[in-house]
Amino acid sequence: QAGSAQEFDPLALFPASGRRAAVAMTHGVRTLIFVDVDGVLNVGINDEDQPPVLFNERNYKFAEYCSAYPRSAAALQRTPEELRCLERVRAVAGRRCGTQGAASSTLAELSCQGDSHVSVPLLRRLAQIIRAARKDGPTEVVLASNWRKPKFCSRVEGLERDISKVLGEHFAFDARTRKGEEITAVERLQCIGDFFADRCSAAKVGSFRAVVLDDFFVTPLNGWACDSGLNVSSEADAEAYLKSRVSSDVDAAALVLHPYQEWETSSGLLVQIASGLSQEHVKQAVAFLGGDAVPHLMPLRTPPTPARNAAAGAQVAAQARAEAVPDSQEPEQRAVALPRSGLVDDKLVEGSDGARLQEATGIVLAKATRQYEMMLDFIDSVMDESTAGSYFSTELCVVWPFLSMHL
Repeated sequence: QAGSAQEFDPLALFPASGRRAAVAMTHGVRTLIFVDVDGVLNVGINDEDQPPVLFNERNYKFAEYCSAYPRSAAALQRTPEELRCLERVRAVAGRRCGTQGAASSTLAELSCQGDSHVSVPLLRRLAQIIRAARKDGPTEVVLASNWRKPKFCSRVEGLERDISKVLGEHFAFDARTRKGEEITAVERLQCIGDFFADRCSAAKVGSFRAVVLDDFFVTPLNGWACDSGLNVSSEADAEAYLKSRVSSDVDAAALVLHPYQEWETSSGLLVQIASGLSQEHVKQAVAFLGGDAVPHLMPLRTPPTPARNAAAGAQVAAQARAEAVPDSQEPEQRAVALPRSGLVDDKLVEGSDGARLQEATGIVLAKATRQYEMMLDFIDSVMDESTAGSYFSTELCVVWPFLSMHL
């Protein structure tokens, strides 16, 4: 109309079908990577009604020992539930990694070492995904794990240092999902959906991609229902849910990688695990992000002076530390929400150090080659310098019954 000023809209030059692509070209693509830790950067084993078990070297060695020597005190003192757990640990150790791996490539190679709760190979795979995303545009790495709770601040800071070493540059999580207590797969997916929707609505226009790395509490995608009424029976269903949370004005895409496996042992025991990021997962993520090949990682080195994202990451970490409260003030957690802990630390190796040393001394005197080597490995993993001095102090009356069982 005459006399009225109308603002020129360049998007009007594009047909409706091409406007989203034009928006992406004008404003760029923003990537959000949602990272769970347990079950993604380590392997977790479902333990019936108990908290999932961390698959680490000590648990694996202990399970192998009890299997090789079922008449030892370590094995005889186990309950039926604990013996089933040990069988699952052994089954996981022998599980092949993918379908094209070498005969020696098993999940045992992904076990956590020492006191760490993170597997180095899985950490490197996460770093490859982060590098691929950063090459293509602005990237926000969001901590969606239970590790975002204030009491895990030191553990998260250690994880950030490890990722920095692998990337060869400073790394810190850019954000965390909202505070809350998630104990089910539905609650975790909805929490991620809330964050994704908030980021997209704040931008109003643009193109967003979400990469979700989550085992959803070692839960299969077997049809659980979201608040929208959508039943999640596959990764594609979870992706559809995330896209449904975003306005139609925003170009949004999602990729959900769910590291979960289940199978039955030869004895019929059901094994359910969060198997960690696989090499196939990395390839899927890189392809989704538009990369041609999996990025190469530099050898480990000390990270340089904090650069980009350092200020945001430091602010998030400082806020979490400020909100931290002593464990005694933390509300009691439900079993499925507890952090995964090692069998050796909390569940299967109980009793005094003396009881473990009695068994170890019997092995040394017996000189049974295979048992000797296995037990030394186990001793190295459970003893420290404070107990090493009493290693050979066990009385012979305790050792002899043990020798008579094995000679």
